[in-house]
Amino acid sequence: MPASVAGIALVCGAILTFMWAGQAIVYLATGKLPQLLIDAGGITALAGAFGLAVSALASLVLLLRALPAAGPVLGSCPKTHPADGPSLPSIVAAVTILTGAMVTMSPSARAQSPSTGGETDSFAIRNVRIFDGQKVLESATAVIRNGRIDSVGKELRVPAGLRVIDGTGKTLLPGLINCHVHSVSVAQLREEMLFGVTTVLNMYADPAAVAKARQKQAGAQALDTADLFSSGNMVVAPGSGAAQATGAPTIAGPAEAEAFVEARLREGSDYIKIIYGNAGTGDPVISEATLRAAVEATHRRGKLAVVHIDNPKGALAAVDAGADGLAHLYLSGQPADPSLVPAARKRGSFVIPTLAVLEALAGIRGAAGLLADPSIAPFLSEKAVANLNAPSRPDSHLKLSYTQELVRQLNGAGVAILAGTDEPMPGTWHGVSLHRELELLRQSGMTAVQALAAATSVPADRFRLTDRGRIAPGMRADLLLIDGDPTADILATRKIARVWKLGREIDREAFRIELQASQNRPSIAVDPAILRNYAGRYDFGQQMVFEFSVVDDRLCIELPNGKRIPLDAASPVEFYSKTIGLNLRVEVDVKGRVTALVIQQGEENRRGRRVE
Repeated sequence: MPASVAGIALVCGAILTFMWAGQAIVYLATGKLPQLLIDAGGITALAGAFGLAVSALASLVLLLRALPAAGPVLGSCPKTHPADGPSLPSIVAAVTILTGAMVTMSPSARAQSPSTGGETDSFAIRNVRIFDGQKVLESATAVIRNGRIDSVGKELRVPAGLRVIDGTGKTLLPGLINCHVHSVSVAQLREEMLFGVTTVLNMYADPAAVAKARQKQAGAQALDTADLFSSGNMVVAPGSGAAQATGAPTIAGPAEAEAFVEARLREGSDYIKIIYGNAGTGDPVISEATLRAAVEATHRRGKLAVVHIDNPKGALAAVDAGADGLAHLYLSGQPADPSLVPAARKRGSFVIPTLAVLEALAGIRGAAGLLADPSIAPFLSEKAVANLNAPSRPDSHLKLSYTQELVRQLNGAGVAILAGTDEPMPGTWHGVSLHRELELLRQSGMTAVQALAAATSVPADRFRLTDRGRIAPGMRADLLLIDGDPTADILATRKIARVWKLGREIDREAFRIELQASQNRPSIAVDPAILRNYAGRYDFGQQMVFEFSVVDDRLCIELPNGKRIPLDAASPVEFYSKTIGLNLRVEVDVKGRVTALVIQQGEENRRGRRVE
């Protein structure tokens, strides 16, 4: 074979080899030898093998041709020699450059390289039970490509080279949606993800805090935090407790509804939440006319109106005003008024019962099961445990069973029930409490599949989240893999094996290790005389004034509810509380006088000046 022909054969063989030999290797390595001759991919793999043979033959010819000239080289090395064809080094160099470029540019090589196991957001889960948001598929396969669901079904062929996860004995769920939270910081949204909650619907947060969280989510941190949607500021009456606690704008009457709603949407509200109830406290509440005007103004702008209620009359008024949904149900000392059922069914209103927080208000410590669950406990901070164990109202005459019976009737009538928790109200916590809510919905007459739908496809439909809530082609690969079968036993949702957002798996174990390290933070003793120098009242702005005192030689902070929390000292000027997740830094001048206290909680830093 002439050297030029051999050289060309070598180049062509190398091209075929690098284009298709990888496919052949994958077929053989994954035990798909029978498919090698019947698949289109198998045929190309054979072509690659043929290319490999041609390349090897050409290389052998060139090598044999070069050997006779090698002897004289050992004795002497002429400075020049005739260039009667392509030299072996030049051919090898050309092939190396060409094939290297091909490997780099080839999407197949990037997506299916056996050494990398495929793209991190592309994989398949095989032999898994799938709850797709509406129905259950047994022994099925889900294929995920580039962070989206590519295909779902039984007897589904997994594309060659795609990383495969064995789902035997497990159940794949869409990422959970919590429809009533007050989570907003990155730390809180990260905890949501930890427990499989990939989307949260915030029912009040400072618009600036929401914008800050969304800005962070647009960057690299987005993949380990739950997606955030929010009502922003609420529609509240002047002088109400909610307005005083938040410093939020208020609405005085129906004439202000158009401008008020428009201002909220400019702030970035995804939907509008309206407060229409005061739990019998005598707090000012908006009029029914204002309620109706706010709902209508919201609908004219194509948005949803969700109403906070706390009594039967308020619930009926909200539904009659055209509310898209109720942000709560209510507790009562007597059986619930059943008239809400036909009214909600007729209007098509949805209901978010928030049973997890209502049971705490009824004096029931329902979180005890979460705290004792070995699948849950290692991922709970001391702050989480304290809030789940927070003292409940002593209003034992309020019966959760009456509310649960109302849920049973609403669900039986076909009214959409959505899962939400109102976390982090006392008795609840970010992410974890949704699993208790699902248990309570199950106890309220819903099937396990209905309860799962209440945290996946139903809220996605009602809040118009068209890219999530289901496992179907084109949907986001926000996924939760469970050990066991939550479609039969709802408590199985707590046995979380893996969580993905947009096809990227979050590292739950790294979170647990990080949490353990933070819980083992050391504490030192500080001279009580130094601590007494820090005592006093400090104004941190936005009506946040805290009293600091020294009790039993420890610096303490007094919360607005009167509870005194002792702080541990990391240094003479640094303090912390694992119970409420707070860090405190004392700023002093050159003379040692206190100039300010700085509270850091989550991502927020608040500077407080002493009030004389």
